[in-house]
Amino acid sequence: LPWINEQDRNWFAWLHLMDTHAPYEAPEEYQQRFRDESVERSVSQKLARKATHHPDELTTEDWNTQKQLYKAECAYLDDQLAQLFNSLDASVREQTVVVFTADHGEMHGEHGFGGHPQQFWEEVIHVPCAVSVPSSEDYSTDAQIGLVDVPPTILDAVDVTVPSEWDGHARLPDNNGTVEPREHVFIDVGAKLNRLHAGVRRADSWKLMRHDDQGELLLNISENSSEDQEKNQIESEPA
Repeated sequence: LPWINEQDRNWFAWLHLMDTHAPYEAPEEYQQRFRDESVERSVSQKLARKATHHPDELTTEDWNTQKQLYKAECAYLDDQLAQLFNSLDASVREQTVVVFTADHGEMHGEHGFGGHPQQFWEEVIHVPCAVSVPSSEDYSTDAQIGLVDVPPTILDAVDVTVPSEWDGHARLPDNNGTVEPREHVFIDVGAKLNRLHAGVRRADSWKLMRHDDQGELLLNISENSSEDQEKNQIESEPA
């Protein structure tokens, strides 16, 4: 806040929030919103390590504890963000584009995983994205976008030309309040492209995942939202 108040020209700030990243260590009063008793840091840290590296060792009670601690952390972060935005001068808020999103989600026992493994289940890749643009009407959309679209959307919101070599596209609504959906989102991890460890999520709800030597998994997530591997799938050997 002091840094923002010192700025006398246009500025950009990146706030990388790690509170909702395991281990979940929200203050005691937030834990008590979701649990009868709070958990000590050493316990939450041990539970997080086990969930990430040895998820098969967690009991149903352990997973429930993880979910409760995660909710407590989210509640804590909500209040911190409220404090930040409410502390900004009105003149700053009225001239500032705010983007809220995430690079990944968290798993709590789904498909036998905890944390954010390098696999492309919906719990990992389907993240929130909210954009606040001054003097813009509120709207919501189910149109598929990707994180690669966030930078050009920011430039478009402040009337800066988007470089032609960028892969993403601005996703602000047109005059009719319509957001152009992304036909597909390509998913990968690591510094180099590994086509045997990647995924594609299409706007028509079909999704193809490749997880190295595990082969391919094709799912229609509109009909199979839990991504049950026994339904609507096509499996094959790695190409």
